[in-house]
Amino acid sequence: MLGGAASLPAAEEQAQQQQRSITSKARTPSGRFSGGAFGVFGRSKEEKAEQSEAVALNTSDNVIDLDDDPLAKKDRFNDEEDDDDDDDDEEDGKDRWGRNDDDDEEKDKKSTKAAAASRQRSDSNGNKKWVWIGLALVVIVIIVVVVVVVILLLGGNDDDNMNNRSTTTTPAPSVSAAPSSSLSPSMLLEPSASPTQSDGRTRPPSPPTTTRGPSSASVPTVAPATFAPFALPGFVTDPVLYQLVLNASLDDGLSMALADSPQALAYQWLQNEDNLSKGLVRRRNRQLLSSPSSSENQEEEEEEEDTMRQLQTPLSDNRKLQRYRLMCFFYSTNGPTDWLDRQSFGNGNVSECNWLSGQTLQTGCPIPNNGEDIVLTKLKLRANRVTGQLCPELGKLTTLEELEIDNSSLNYTEGLTGGIPGAWADLNNLQLFKLIGNDLSEQPLPDDLFADWSKIRIIYLARNQLRGKIPSSLYTASTVGQSLQQLLLGQNQLTGPLSGAVVDLKKLTHLFLNDNQLNGDLPPQLAQMITIKELKLGGNKFTGNFPDVSNLVNLRGDLDLSNNAFGGTIPTNVFSKLQNLQQILLAKSGFSGSLASTGLTGLKKIRRMDVSDGNPTHNNGTATNRTVDASAASFFGTLPTELCAVIDQVADGFVWVNCLGDDTMDPSDPDCDATETVCCSCCDCRPVVTGD
Repeated sequence: MLGGAASLPAAEEQAQQQQRSITSKARTPSGRFSGGAFGVFGRSKEEKAEQSEAVALNTSDNVIDLDDDPLAKKDRFNDEEDDDDDDDDEEDGKDRWGRNDDDDEEKDKKSTKAAAASRQRSDSNGNKKWVWIGLALVVIVIIVVVVVVVILLLGGNDDDNMNNRSTTTTPAPSVSAAPSSSLSPSMLLEPSASPTQSDGRTRPPSPPTTTRGPSSASVPTVAPATFAPFALPGFVTDPVLYQLVLNASLDDGLSMALADSPQALAYQWLQNEDNLSKGLVRRRNRQLLSSPSSSENQEEEEEEEDTMRQLQTPLSDNRKLQRYRLMCFFYSTNGPTDWLDRQSFGNGNVSECNWLSGQTLQTGCPIPNNGEDIVLTKLKLRANRVTGQLCPELGKLTTLEELEIDNSSLNYTEGLTGGIPGAWADLNNLQLFKLIGNDLSEQPLPDDLFADWSKIRIIYLARNQLRGKIPSSLYTASTVGQSLQQLLLGQNQLTGPLSGAVVDLKKLTHLFLNDNQLNGDLPPQLAQMITIKELKLGGNKFTGNFPDVSNLVNLRGDLDLSNNAFGGTIPTNVFSKLQNLQQILLAKSGFSGSLASTGLTGLKKIRRMDVSDGNPTHNNGTATNRTVDASAASFFGTLPTELCAVIDQVADGFVWVNCLGDDTMDPSDPDCDATETVCCSCCDCRPVVTGD
């Protein structure tokens, strides 16, 4: 019994230690019991079961009556009480601290939504960041590609320049055949060109800006050259030069797209053969030193001066364009094949001022002032078989003062064809404009062609088959009217009436409109044009009465009213004040009446008078400018004897006088000695035609 009694406390003590061990294990690091929803002091049923099992294992050797154990009774009472509390809490839906499970779930849902929204915002910001990074990388790649292409193009240009520097002379222009292509304007570089009219004339304000001024003014200013890596025509090896020419184009590069057009050929010459433009030729500086030398060492100073005048630099953009435009003219007028003499025209080693020299062929430039560029002021080609068509680009050589293309030695069908380009209206520094012997009937003269020609003195457009009306711009009082002296439009196909605005040409001395198809009555304003020296209106369809020319005292050449549809008589004494008049041509004019009262005695320098019914019957070619042919049946009266005396004195030789329509008087007649006797005895008071 003692052994059993002794072992009971020991077993009880062991059970208590085991209980304390289990309790210690169940504590959290903060000193609280873990139990979740059972509170701080509660124990779960599983823990109690483990405890009971542990106690049972430890006391298996000693039978213990738990009912007699006060501590066990106490624990069991507490466990039952906890179980009752837990059951009540579960029924109320609350934990040991009185918290509601539904509230916790609501809070959890809100927390979950907030977290989801936060993650969404974070994802969105992240996506935007990557988009911007991607765009930046694309831009960088594009920039790198453009830079590489530009470097390659410029490198190719430098290689071409180095190759060109190896040559010192260039033969006359012979542009190599370029690969033919059907390029469209979209394949070209984008030009900074301005809107153009259908005729090629630029309308302001639009680049390239042209500067109109006196002959010393600069060639039109061109916008700085810029280019983009677009497709170029196959013949282009210098994109910068091509862009310069393209910017100055009058048709947005359409002509440049055709490899065999005058514009494309001129560009190829400028690119491949114009050594002077590239700075590969030493040239004289035409600007003289400001003061003569006074040094003793004259030879040394002359050598230094000569060195100063030697230049070997590329030409300015304006000079390049000036040479390009001249070459456009050269190719458009078949210079390489048809010109009889081209001298140095198109020589890439020679200044354009010296391409033509002489009386019949000439390109001229004045010596420029300090700092000014060399500009072309003269272009003359006489009897040089200039064919083809006129190019609009020549109209941009606004410094030209004299432009002459004379094909009078050719039949008009062998000369130029087409028409005068509207872009030539920009030639506002011209003083002489002469085109002769061409077929320019394809289009009428542009109506505004002469509007800005404020310095023009002579307009000579005879034998060009021009059609249409006389341009109204010819009568512009503020420009042409202040300078024009000679208007020579004979032997064309012009139609319409002669405007009374012709009186606004205040300085006009020569008006030649003969051999056209002009019609209507002559304007009465002709009587006010006292500056007129020659008036040729024959060979038209004019109607009406004889014009009042009695006050045109400066008439000293021809008064030609022949071959028209006039009517009426010649006014009395109309010729009495015209002492300097040399020729009166009234054949087939339609006039009638007496000649005796017309004031023929006032003609002190008359040498030819034709009042016949047609061409003179004596047309033998020896006396046509020394005749009096008054054989027209529509006239009557007597010719004054003074007339024969005047003709004898002025003609200084044989004079054919036909007063009665009698052509028996012949220069071969022995009674008429051409060297000693003037055959005008028939003028001695004989009637021209016996009147009623």
